Amino acid sequence: MKRLWGSTRNLIGLLICTLLCMAALLIWRTDPPAPPPQTSQQQDTLAQRIAEREETLAPLIAVTQERPLFHASRSPVQAPTPAAPVAAPQPTLALVGILADQEARIALLRLSNSTELYRVGPGGRLAQWEVVTVGPDFVAVRENGGEMVTLSMDAE
Repeated sequence: MKRLWGSTRNLIGLLICTLLCMAALLIWRTDPPAPPPQTSQQQDTLAQRIAEREETLAPLIAVTQERPLFHASRSPVQAPTPAAPVAAPQPTLALVGILADQEARIALLRLSNSTELYRVGPGGRLAQWEVVTVGPDFVAVRENGGEMVTLSMDAE
């Protein structure tokens, strides 16, 4: 029995060694053959694609020569300056009503850029206007000491 067991151990060792050698052969086998060289038609299409790329890149080369990409003086292209904002229109003066009693009259005035009502008597000022006269249905005003303008009540 000893002899049978000894030969079985030898047989198992030989089998393991064979398996390891086969695995080594699979790992270190030679690479597959190189692909066949390109045909002249494939080389022509490659040359055409390269020529097309050169045509698209040619205009960009001139730009980079004028403005080098990695240069300390390179700055971005300046955007056009925006147009000056439109100035707000000057406010106008409107006569809303006249408050009167036996002795005096006061004009109710409103500026076009405001919803407030202002009570101004003769000789009073509102913004750049000076109230000169308050009549029964009109007001005479002078803007910045200029020409006199008459505002009247709108008959509705």
